[in-house]
Amino acid sequence: MTRWREDSTRDNAGVFCYLRDLSSGDVWSTSHQPTLQPSKRYEAIFSQARAEFRRRDNQIKLHTEIAVSPEDDVEIRRTTIVNRSKVSRTIELTSYAEVVLAAPSADATHPAFSNLFVQTEF
Repeated sequence: MTRWREDSTRDNAGVFCYLRDLSSGDVWSTSHQPTLQPSKRYEAIFSQARAEFRRRDNQIKLHTEIAVSPEDDVEIRRTTIVNRSKVSRTIELTSYAEVVLAAPSADATHPAFSNLFVQTEF
C-alpha cells in the first residue's frame, strides 16, 4: 500500500509525521527523518515489534510509538505532544506516506506511473 525502498545510505522513505508551529512557522518531524532537524534531546528505542522516538524541540516534547502486530498486517502509531513552554501553542500535525497500489516489482520499474491513478479524499 505504501512505497518503501530500503536504502541504508539515505533512509528517507516510509511513513512520516510532520509538525509545524503555526505562530513561528518552524517545521520538524516526530523522528530524525525526513527533516533531519537536530534536536536538543533525541532518543530512538527499538525492540521486538515496536519502535519509540522521543525528542524535544522548542519546548515541545514528542513521544512517538510505532507497533507492528505479529499476527495481522497492521501498524499502529501514536504520538503524544506536550507543551513545556509557558505560552499556548498551536501545532499542526500532518502524516505522510506515498500510496502505491501496484506490486513492488511494477512500482520499481515505473515509479511515476504508480502515482498517476491514486486519488484520496478527506
